[in-house]
Amino acid sequence: IDYDYDTIDTEVTTETEIPGTIAALPIDTLGETTKAPRTRTESYVVQDNDTISDIARRFGVNVGTILWNNNLGEKSFIRPGDTLKIPPVSGILVTIKSGDTLSSIASKYDGSLEEIKSFNNLGDEKLALGSEIMVPGGRPPEIEQTRAQIASRSEPKSSAAISKLTAPRPVPKPADLDTKDTPKTKLLWPTPGHVITQYYGWKHIGLDIDGDFTSPLYASADGVVETAGWSNVGYGLMVFVNHQNGLKTRYAHASKLFVKAGDTVKRGQVIAMMGTTGKSTGTHIHYEVYVNGKRVNPLSYIK
Repeated sequence: IDYDYDTIDTEVTTETEIPGTIAALPIDTLGETTKAPRTRTESYVVQDNDTISDIARRFGVNVGTILWNNNLGEKSFIRPGDTLKIPPVSGILVTIKSGDTLSSIASKYDGSLEEIKSFNNLGDEKLALGSEIMVPGGRPPEIEQTRAQIASRSEPKSSAAISKLTAPRPVPKPADLDTKDTPKTKLLWPTPGHVITQYYGWKHIGLDIDGDFTSPLYASADGVVETAGWSNVGYGLMVFVNHQNGLKTRYAHASKLFVKAGDTVKRGQVIAMMGTTGKSTGTHIHYEVYVNGKRVNPLSYIK
């Protein structure tokens, strides 16, 4: 799944393939906040039909906060009766060990020293071993390392390092989709799979559809490619297509692109391969539909 994106897509490069990219995990902001700010960590007992994203929205934190502070991975299961630790804000709880200082914790967990002091009502006193403090906006150091590797993707040694972390082999371009027997919706469903992992809404500005590195991404209608390449605001490798009459579509987190800006595409044409580049926790397509410059629910056009 993925999370939130900046509203302006800037600094798109023309790269068309990032070898074996591991994506950055959740950024801040996902969903509703509670009526009054919380200041203490709470315990929550999982109920029937709960999902991690639902719980995160209910408590006003991001999904990563739930995962990191409960030793869960993005593919972990939760079951009714499980007890989850819910920090008061998005970020990470840190247990103080020998040699820890506020400065070293801020650096290690990508937090702000002043925010850590303020939130935990700390001054310059020595930290008590075994005590627990909140790092607002923090994240585990290994995730920050992965983000740095992605940011340095243009350097050969960084690309080699990234390649060691994942192993999708190069996939030849699949055949374009024969659309004569496809549903006559306004827009074509953009990939073979139909498992939705995240819906439009709650600050999630598109539709996430599951798949793997062999899943092609199809142009949803005839159009002209406005942008194709790497986006620095969370989309990773992506394609943005103008279908005229105010209708546009975006295909994000790709592993490989087959088109470039200015290309004309046809409905059902393979324009990219699914991936997990950018702010993503696994292979999927983040798909957006724009009407007259505003994002709308894609399901209104593809289902």
